[in-house]
Amino acid sequence: MEITAQEYLKMSIFKRLDKSRDKDKKISLLLTDLASLENYIKDFFNFSPLPICFISPLGVVLEVNPAFEKTSGFSSEEIIGESINQIFDKEEILSITKETLENGFVAAKDLFLRRKDG
Repeated sequence: MEITAQEYLKMSIFKRLDKSRDKDKKISLLLTDLASLENYIKDFFNFSPLPICFISPLGVVLEVNPAFEKTSGFSSEEIIGESINQIFDKEEILSITKETLENGFVAAKDLFLRRKDG
C-alpha cells in the first residue's frame, strides 16, 4: 500500500501532536509545519521547470514563476497585473471558465501560451 505525501504529512503531524500535550507546544508545532509547507510550495513554484502562473477570478495575472518568464518572454514586472487575454487564447479561456463553472474545477487541461514576441 502506497502512502501519498499528504497522508504521510498528516500522520507525521498527528504523531507529533500526540506526543505534545501542551496547547502552546501544539500550536507551535502546527505553525512550524505550516511554515515548512509554505517553503515547500514556494520552492516548488520557483524551481519547477514548467511555466506556472496564478490568476485571479477576474482574469488578472497575480504571480508567475521563472519558467513562465523564460517560456513566455514576459518578465514578471511586465505581466503581473495584466489580463490573461495577453497570454492565452480567448476561446481557450472561455472553455476553461465554462468547465470550471460546471464542474467546480479543471484538471489536466493544456493551454497554449502566447509569447511576448508573437
